[in-house]
Amino acid sequence: NVSDPYQIAFSPDKKYFVSASLRLHRCDIYSGSDFKLLKRVETPKGPSHIIFDQDSKYVFVTLQDTNQLGVIDL
Repeated sequence: NVSDPYQIAFSPDKKYFVSASLRLHRCDIYSGSDFKLLKRVETPKGPSHIIFDQDSKYVFVTLQDTNQLGVIDL
């Protein structure tokens, strides 16, 4: 399936590019240099907004339909 991202973002160190797919309930993690898919992470319903910690170790994803916050260890 095509990701159909709700939001996309580069990590501060530009090592990762993350796509949050609201409709498909997943986050796709790509290499920031060549956009190769590194990992697909299934999430609860509604992954939407993305923010990274300043060291690019974690990505935080809001989950609209659950009012929770997902954390992915990069």
